[in-house]
Amino acid sequence: MKDEMLLRWLGLLCIAIVTGGCADQSRSHPMREGPMAAVILKDTKSLGLPWENQFGLVQATRAAGMVFLSGQSSLDEKGALTGKGDMEAQLHQTYANIGKVLQQFTLTMSDVLEETIYVTDMQAILTAGPKVRREVYGEHPAVATTLVQVQRLPVADAIVEIRVVAKAQQLELLRPVSTPSDESPRRGSGGGGGRGRGRMGGGVPY
Repeated sequence: MKDEMLLRWLGLLCIAIVTGGCADQSRSHPMREGPMAAVILKDTKSLGLPWENQFGLVQATRAAGMVFLSGQSSLDEKGALTGKGDMEAQLHQTYANIGKVLQQFTLTMSDVLEETIYVTDMQAILTAGPKVRREVYGEHPAVATTLVQVQRLPVADAIVEIRVVAKAQQLELLRPVSTPSDESPRRGSGGGGGRGRGRMGGGVPY
């Protein structure tokens, strides 16, 4: 009789343990709130110049964690070309203009990942380019670079134009979103976060 009662109590104890374990396991997995969706933030910089609207361009765009600059030339603050016929002088001014556009995103030349250099004279860029780029990026530039020779550039008498891609300091936000098929109650609301807003003004002409 004692053995029978002991076996019965052991059986009840096992049932209680299994039931409690299942209950704990179900509570350890929170309810799904739907798929994750990216909130794409797109921030642009324009200078209000006539040809920006006529051609349909902005000086730079930030999206998906990157900053993309339109091609920059050797133009001064008044929009006049500097260093006519001088590759080294035009390179200095062009990189200075790139730096000014990057400043609008709180970036510097050290944030540049890739550049494409368009020139009308390949020999001139091969001669002047290494010196100027070391002055801009440092002794060992860690920038992916492509050189392209073209017949002409948009700005009259320009012999070089450079476009760059840089890393942005502001990352895009991810937040859970509900779907029409999700009929289960949601626990709380998705995380918020303000969108970055660019500052207008500054920069250089295209």
